[in-house]
Amino acid sequence: MDRTNLIDLMTPPRGFCFACGAGMVYSADEKTVVAMLRALNVAYDARARERFERGESFRLFVQQGNYDGAARNFLTAVAPRGGCLHAKVFCLRFERGDECAVRVLAASANLTNADELNVYAQIDRTGAKAETLWKNLSVTPRAWDEEDPETAVRGLLHRCAEQTGLIPVTKETLAALEREAESAEKTLVVSPFLTAGVLRRLFAGSGEKYLVTRAEALRTAGPLPKDVSVLTLESRDGGDDLAAALHAKLYAFESGGKTALFLGSANATASAFGKNIEVLARLEEKLSVIDAVVSAFTPCEGAAAQEADEALIAEKKFDAACRDILASFCTVEGEYRAEAPAGWRLALDGREGVRDGNAVRWEKTGARRRAAKLTVRDEKGHEKTISLLLAGEPLPVDREALERGADAAVAEALRSALRTRATSDGARETVGGHGARSADAPDDSLPRVLGDIDTPEAAHRAARALETIAEGLPENDARRACLAGIAGQVRAVWADCRPKEGTV
Repeated sequence: MDRTNLIDLMTPPRGFCFACGAGMVYSADEKTVVAMLRALNVAYDARARERFERGESFRLFVQQGNYDGAARNFLTAVAPRGGCLHAKVFCLRFERGDECAVRVLAASANLTNADELNVYAQIDRTGAKAETLWKNLSVTPRAWDEEDPETAVRGLLHRCAEQTGLIPVTKETLAALEREAESAEKTLVVSPFLTAGVLRRLFAGSGEKYLVTRAEALRTAGPLPKDVSVLTLESRDGGDDLAAALHAKLYAFESGGKTALFLGSANATASAFGKNIEVLARLEEKLSVIDAVVSAFTPCEGAAAQEADEALIAEKKFDAACRDILASFCTVEGEYRAEAPAGWRLALDGREGVRDGNAVRWEKTGARRRAAKLTVRDEKGHEKTISLLLAGEPLPVDREALERGADAAVAEALRSALRTRATSDGARETVGGHGARSADAPDDSLPRVLGDIDTPEAAHRAARALETIAEGLPENDARRACLAGIAGQVRAVWADCRPKEGTV
């Protein structure tokens, strides 16, 4: 478990370029999606970016209502009936000439900029094994335009399970975890959200039992088994605990010095093991690992006896009802429709819908896919505004804008390199000087940013950033040699640790 960002794991292997892929997450935001383009090195190559933006090389499925940003051709909303898309899985193909590498990621992390504690499973294949895996995964972004999104997601997860051993979560999965727990000497459950009935099954054994969770979960789960040691993240400076940063989902069962680990997207809740689209990866360790994990958290005395917070439970029921409304939202015969209980009020982009029994209707505006806002209000006064991705015809892609964007992405990568430096403990810190501009500042030209280099240290960071970008571009891309050449010039100018006349 660590605070690695999911996009860090998407960086192509050294010398390889992103070619094709697909992913699914519960939530995402526009800023992190743009960061994903940089991690894949797509942001620096206008031709690769065009295929990406057209939805030809990549598809990202996200739970309807959980993407905050503009509509894109590669984004598809999924709203399963009775549950939600909660799995976080990515299938990525990288190429270097005729060589192929495939990476499958299963995680607890979403595509958001949250500073959270998460878990990850990474499966890499190269050569002939990669080609076979990719063929069997059948990742076909363009073809999915004609397929029901939920069917596409479930099909991809099924193929991932067949080819990599990932586990699509069902009620049978919970039964399997219960059997592991019955014979375990130690059981550990790490879950931000809880259902008391599920916990009773996960702690079915007679051995030592540990639960790591959020304070909020304790307020909704009700009384827990009395023989469970409850832990949370340590407090910062004596203030509120950091439990909100806990986002990992981990189930560990230890016997005879060996540990079976299950990690992925599934919380210890009835919805996760009965309604949602979830995934877990199973790992085996020939070591005792539970004590090491438990030692990183703080005991939460008296937590097991906490009473349920009825107001918080009511709020969660409202959220679940909103997901049902999203699952019913559709386009039929030139209008948008949704189903909502009598007395509930729905407004789409400020326009209140026309009620027809349990159905609510709006006249459809525009043929292209777009982002919209749905406001839901129930009879008790609970209200929520939800971001929607509405399906439609593909959005146009501006090639000239992509060219400008590729240049701007290189300049921003350089600015980022000049703004930060590695400290002795491996952390990153902002530094002053000419390169310390706001990330929101207007894009400068490449020569302008290079002109901000004022120390040998900054020159090294800039050169390395340019080389990293060049390594991620296709071998036949003219920008690759150009950027590598500029990096060489930057190093040469500062080779003797003194600024010279004629800096690039």
